[in-house]
Amino acid sequence: MKQADSLRSLSGSELFASAIPIEYQKYRHTSLALLPLLWVLLASSSCAGTPMTSENLDTILWVQQSAEYRIATRQSYALASERLRQALQDPHCSAVLAEEVVGGTGQVPNRQEVGGEGERDRCLERPAAVILDVDETVLDNAAFDAKLLAEQRPFEWSAWNEWLSGDHGEAIEGAAEFLEEARALGVRVYFVTNREQRYEQATRQNLTRLGLFDEASGDTLLCRGAREDWTQDKASRRGWVASQAQVLLLIGDDLNDFVSTAGRDNAQRRALAQLHAARWGQSWILIPSPVYGSWLGAIVSDDELDAETRRARKRAALRLED
Repeated sequence: MKQADSLRSLSGSELFASAIPIEYQKYRHTSLALLPLLWVLLASSSCAGTPMTSENLDTILWVQQSAEYRIATRQSYALASERLRQALQDPHCSAVLAEEVVGGTGQVPNRQEVGGEGERDRCLERPAAVILDVDETVLDNAAFDAKLLAEQRPFEWSAWNEWLSGDHGEAIEGAAEFLEEARALGVRVYFVTNREQRYEQATRQNLTRLGLFDEASGDTLLCRGAREDWTQDKASRRGWVASQAQVLLLIGDDLNDFVSTAGRDNAQRRALAQLHAARWGQSWILIPSPVYGSWLGAIVSDDELDAETRRARKRAALRLED
């Protein structure tokens, strides 16, 4: 009300001038004939500064509308199926890094290294398993991001938590077929998610509705906080699964779904990915996810930063030269 009252107290010319961004103030005394052009400039300036629009619009549309995104996810899961069948024929090293395994090394030598079938037989003594992330790996939450965009709202944890409480996510293409095949092959399915433990039941219901979770087959959902040491870093949960089963594949959309990335900037994250280059497309399968991720957190590290500061940090991270 106070702002409206103050605007009403201005003359027509003063009201017009007050609405013009500072970069256009030098034109405030221009002739009436040019006023339409000024308002076009004003509208363009306003749109360019609107949070979310220029930052997320294209990526959300790509996920929701493009054929290419669906091709990419199906391609990733087709590769996962092929690698799973190969791994079952010749179990070798665990997909989980040795240092993450609880109560063991996590490293199982292959036949060529030890020269006998015994090691392979010992691998087969433990049930085969795959570990998958949930959000943007098997569940598509692009509608949540689209809703924020349509309402011109920034991301808020309260809105995300409300989304998690419902049954909103949709299946990412290729996921259901891969999971069905894994179960048919006798492979145990573990979902490791950073959704908090309080959303386990809602998440389980959402996955079950889409045919992604089969409790009767022994599928397991491991949420953040279910145990004291099950933090946002998924290493402890991957290690726990590896102590129970021979993990043949890790599938996720974020580097943190494969290896600990805490405290690393993007240059360090790229180096970490390169360090494990031999695993990509073999025992580690990445699902494309352009809207958000820990890569973005490495650029904009503080969720509480105002929108303009966040955009400034993103612009500063752009590479303008090779």
